[in-house]
Amino acid sequence: MLKHPKRKKIVKNLCIVSCFCLLGFLSITYAQEAAAGADTNLKLSSPEISNASYLNGVEFAAEGKFKEAGEQFAAALATNEFNYDAEVALDIINAFNKGTINETYTITTFTSRLVKLKLFTIENMLKDTQDKLSASKEQIENMEKQITDLKKQFDNKIFDLRSKVDALESDIDRIKSRDTVR
Repeated sequence: MLKHPKRKKIVKNLCIVSCFCLLGFLSITYAQEAAAGADTNLKLSSPEISNASYLNGVEFAAEGKFKEAGEQFAAALATNEFNYDAEVALDIINAFNKGTINETYTITTFTSRLVKLKLFTIENMLKDTQDKLSASKEQIENMEKQITDLKKQFDNKIFDLRSKVDALESDIDRIKSRDTVR
């Protein structure tokens, strides 16, 4: 069935792209899970450095800079040998270098991946912003409640003070009337 060399090449390319997409999905899932439990420490771990190299490689490949992209993917794998996205991406670059896949296809593949990575980043930033806004709204509601409570306390103190002033004025009037009667 696959005796024709072009069909073999197409099937091989489809397999590479399918693996690339699947591993991309898995890396996004992993990144989401890692972000959910991430520490706020600024020190980067090996997977973070590896992912940064991978992202740089994707950006280079999307621009057609395949040599630089290959170097970045290799660096990503050197930092974290379990970075399967970088491994698949390096396989795509190697397939391009061997002439198995063409330049347009390679650039399109990496441009698509870059768009997905950027969208994922934007979605996370949006979620973080929404979480912060939600927390701010709760803080504002708590402050409004505290202000209302303080107003009530103030009003009660003013009422108590007015009652005491009225009582004192009454006492002063009684004393004056007693003194004028004498």
